Amino acid sequence: MVADEPLYANMHVEATESRGALPSSQKLKKKRKRSSSSSSSKASLVSSVSASVSAADLLEIPGSSPLKKHKKEKKKSSEKKSKSQSSSSKSSKDKKREKKEKKEKNEKKEKKKSSSGEKSKKRRKQILPPHKLRFVVAPMVGGSELAFRMLCRKYGATLAYTPMMSATKFAHDAEYRKAELQTHPTDRPLVAHFNANNAKDLLSAAKLAAPHVDAIDLNLGCPQRIAHSGHFGSFLLGDEDRELVLGIVRTVAKGVAPLPVFCKIRLLDSTAATVKLCEQLRNAGARLIAVHARHRVQYDGKTGRAVSRQGAAHVAEVAAVKSALGDDFPILSNGNTRTWADVEANLASTRADGVMSAEGLLDDPALFAPGENKPDACALALEYLDLVAKHPVKHSTVLFHLRRMLRNPLTKFQLTEEMMSAKNLEEARSLAHRLAGYARGDMGFTYDAERAKREREAAARRKAELGRRRDYDARMRRKAAREGKPMDYYLEQGASPPTLAQLEEARSLPEEKRLGWWKERFSQHCFAHHLQAGGCQRERACAFLHADPSNAGASEPSWLEEKP
Repeated sequence: MVADEPLYANMHVEATESRGALPSSQKLKKKRKRSSSSSSSKASLVSSVSASVSAADLLEIPGSSPLKKHKKEKKKSSEKKSKSQSSSSKSSKDKKREKKEKKEKNEKKEKKKSSSGEKSKKRRKQILPPHKLRFVVAPMVGGSELAFRMLCRKYGATLAYTPMMSATKFAHDAEYRKAELQTHPTDRPLVAHFNANNAKDLLSAAKLAAPHVDAIDLNLGCPQRIAHSGHFGSFLLGDEDRELVLGIVRTVAKGVAPLPVFCKIRLLDSTAATVKLCEQLRNAGARLIAVHARHRVQYDGKTGRAVSRQGAAHVAEVAAVKSALGDDFPILSNGNTRTWADVEANLASTRADGVMSAEGLLDDPALFAPGENKPDACALALEYLDLVAKHPVKHSTVLFHLRRMLRNPLTKFQLTEEMMSAKNLEEARSLAHRLAGYARGDMGFTYDAERAKREREAAARRKAELGRRRDYDARMRRKAAREGKPMDYYLEQGASPPTLAQLEEARSLPEEKRLGWWKERFSQHCFAHHLQAGGCQRERACAFLHADPSNAGASEPSWLEEKP
């Protein structure tokens, strides 16, 4: 207390002045009276020393440190007691108030968090209603175009992906955008499926596509040589590219929000590695992951699970991914679905939110329509041709679909070669009607052994053509092994795709110098695909790569100039 110090000082002076007159047995009486004014006389001052301290003690060591020390200790004890009493008195009142305020603050915080979570969940449900994720048309190069998507939707598909599109070309080439992203008001929900290896291109492409689709998807599953040379697809799934991939997802998810970003992947070398990848993609901002239950391909001489592309899909690993990520995060299972029974079995075993199909739908666009009354192959083919008339597509794509849809009747009634030689839509339609007539028995059919032989020979040629690229890869790996070089040494020579600027440079050269210039730089890439009018006529059978150009040296995309 502030008054204590002058009190102890005055007592000391008084005791010093009268040290001889004070009896040694007399005790100083304890009092608690404070001076009301500084002008009060010394006689009115009252000692506050403890009764345990005698006058003799005071007289023995006048003005010495023990007396001061004792008084100070007494003062501190009094102050501590007073402070403790004050604090106790104060806390008894304030504690309840503080506790109440803290409780109200926490309740408010929890309410806000809950409200935010509900809004987020509600928004997610609005963008991705669960029933729309159930039966999905997979992205297929030259296969999941508008007409085919519309046919699949009619027979049960609830969600569809576009064919794989190059984010680089989409961002910089208006004609490419027009050709590749064709849609219709009834073609919803729709996912724009892109390959990319940098965030800038994918974000630009995504913003251009956003007004026309319901989600953006990053291809992390393509296992083909074209993906290897372009460094995209499953060739981005290595540990060395993990931060690149996660950065792409973060950037695009933030840049196109609230439009969701999806990823389509293949399995890694272990279930734990696949689960970890999916968790990282989710944490980076992916809102859905489609898992193709086959392993990624590596072109570095490795063998085993990592290079497996054939055979049954490993759907048990999809089940592990779904279990790890929980019910709140949607997973699509891709693989092992050729029939409706396969679809049901896949959903039951994986507990995935939906089934994605490619091969199964190519053979049967009504795969997702169970029941005995669904149309036969000929009826589906004719419906497809009607849709193509409304939504035109490349003729080679039409023939590709007809060959898959009509495989059995074409083989049975020996019309495969005629169908593959059809010059236009009308010729193809006429042959489809003819097949339907044979199948119903309305038209007579006579088996032709010579025709059957020709068709077998033609099928063998097609198979050989389709295998030319694989043969080339195998030869180059064997050559590298013989010379003690890395397995992909020769596969890397001339494998990098041309840039947009290099294509412009090639077009500016005299025609007689163009091919030689090309071979020196891009020996593994198809010259016709990039530089000839009409492109490569061999398409799938071509042994050279049909890779999209990279964007090195390209100018900034002009998506800001385009308004929805």
